[in-house]
Amino acid sequence: MGNKSVRTVNSLQVDSKKHGSQNDTPIQAIGAFNLNFYEFSENEIICFQFPDLISNRIEEVIIPVKELKSRLSVHKHCLNNLLVLWLLPDGHVYDATNIGIEGEWYFIAGGMAENTRWDFTEFHVK
Repeated sequence: MGNKSVRTVNSLQVDSKKHGSQNDTPIQAIGAFNLNFYEFSENEIICFQFPDLISNRIEEVIIPVKELKSRLSVHKHCLNNLLVLWLLPDGHVYDATNIGIEGEWYFIAGGMAENTRWDFTEFHVK
């Protein structure tokens, strides 16, 4: 990893009405994170941590800052620097920031988000 450092970012308090499903999509755990990219250097790795109350453990998504920036800059959807991650019961982790009812139904529940920029599963520590 060379000169890379890891920074842990803990989830904010999650409001299921604000951060959760609008279509009753089953969600195992939700993480909501405030991001200030001015605080991160390009050679850092971010470890997002959020509670999984169903399995009684802390979930971790570990991603290089450069990769995170490239994924979020394409969508430009992180209003107020908020990132919302959903862990589904099947083990997939998706960026669900500001997702609407149709987007949730089509992309997440419909499986269309797999292997896209919304899919953070490869960075999920199991």
